[in-house]
Amino acid sequence: MTVVSSKFVLIIEDNPSINEALAWIFENEGIRVVKANNGLEALDLLQRDPLPTVICLDIMMPLMDGQTFRHYQKSDPRIAKIPTIIMSASLSKREKLENFKNEIFLTKPLNIENLFAIVKPHFN
Repeated sequence: MTVVSSKFVLIIEDNPSINEALAWIFENEGIRVVKANNGLEALDLLQRDPLPTVICLDIMMPLMDGQTFRHYQKSDPRIAKIPTIIMSASLSKREKLENFKNEIFLTKPLNIENLFAIVKPHFN
């Protein structure tokens, strides 16, 4: 009998190429993936169980950007503690310090080794 883990990564990314590439990379490492195209879609997904083990969050997205999503996430005790990796190519150092203090932040283009170093321990 094969036991399937309920652990998964939620990728919140509006760029289909990046979304698919990240999903392929995680799935190739045996990590299950659920994808959302924006923060609004992600909040809808987070109303159901199981919850993701880790969230990879883009900042610049339509409908609901990553910063707004993160505000809602932090205000909801059910999902506030889910480790969230913020990914962006466009934020200045000042914006990161002002808006994302004490956050896990990776600059795009992503260094896959750095991403795995953060994500993998949650799946051991």
